[in-house]
Amino acid sequence: MTKYNDIGLTREDLIFELKQKYGSSWELDSPFEDETLQMFRNFPRLSDGPNNFILRNSREIYIRLYKQGLSVNEIADRLNRKPNTVRSVLIGSGVLPKFSKWHNIKVLDKKGKLVQMGSIRRISQDFKIHPTALKRKIKDGTADKNGYRYIEVE
Repeated sequence: MTKYNDIGLTREDLIFELKQKYGSSWELDSPFEDETLQMFRNFPRLSDGPNNFILRNSREIYIRLYKQGLSVNEIADRLNRKPNTVRSVLIGSGVLPKFSKWHNIKVLDKKGKLVQMGSIRRISQDFKIHPTALKRKIKDGTADKNGYRYIEVE
């Protein structure tokens, strides 16, 4: 049984049109906002139910969306996945660095002298400050109650 969308196109018609526009690697090369690609994504399948949608080749889809400027959380929301799943796939494929900029920081005293340098976990344990509060101090550039400032290492 052949299915048609609202304007009378089949899945094969949409795939043919996408191949004409973007070549044989249309799944990777077509922009996410492409009208034909959106029609293809929303096309009803005979076997599709609300809970059995599984992405084919999700790794490439995550990479393509990330390279188009979407954040990990936006990709997860859009594809109904958990952010940690998307993040681990992007890290495993080498697109996303293993550690974020928060993982390596410097601690400076009131005079600007280096006190310690290390991971956020190590610094938060040694200086008895919660990692979330430490991230906020890095972002704001403010000193803590002891006068220490925390700066990200690039």
